[in-house]
Amino acid sequence: RIQLLAEKEKAQRKDRHRALLERKVRALETFQLVKDEMTKFRNNQQEKLVSLSRRANERKESLQKQCSVAERVKKIADRCRQLETSREQFATILRELSSSQHEGAAEQDGSGVHQEASKLVADQKKAASKSVAIASSGPNQQRVMLWDT
Repeated sequence: RIQLLAEKEKAQRKDRHRALLERKVRALETFQLVKDEMTKFRNNQQEKLVSLSRRANERKESLQKQCSVAERVKKIADRCRQLETSREQFATILRELSSSQHEGAAEQDGSGVHQEASKLVADQKKAASKSVAIASSGPNQQRVMLWDT
């Protein structure tokens, strides 16, 4: 009897051992699958990050180029404005006033625009009698005086 009990216990231990080994093998296989999936996911995310960084840097460079072009255009426009004669400035103002008058013609009778234009003409006459100093861009940086008459 003792031998029978010992053999039964031994068989039960072997069955439990075999079941535990099978569970261990399944757990290791599952662990390996999850680990492989995580590695693929990390690699994919790394590739996306690299791509995003490259695109961001390219966009940043293109925006910086656009900003530098815009700054150059602004500087040129400022220089042109400085070199404009008072008559050219007055013509620009009149064009702006006439366009604003056309937009608001239904609301205004035009006398306000005429008064504004008269004031601007008077201001321009005062400005025309004064000298305008303009720095030349020559190598010796001479100053040229222009008189608007």
